Amino acid sequence: MERLDTIWPSATQPDKVAAAILCQSYGLNPLANHIFLIPYEKKDPQTKQVISVTWSRVWGIKAKR
Repeated sequence: MERLDTIWPSATQPDKVAAAILCQSYGLNPLANHIFLIPYEKKDPQTKQVISVTWSRVWGIKAKR
């Protein structure tokens, strides 16, 4: 988990755990750009302030080769 904290410092803990389980299951290495955690922000249309942030796990092209 210490390594994941340095790779994705602003991601939530459950998203880091899910990414770690995915890496373990498929033999991926997040340091080799096999998997990415990408944040998506939901903003209020009137005030333009961030309401919530969701994280998505995306496989890198190196993971599929």
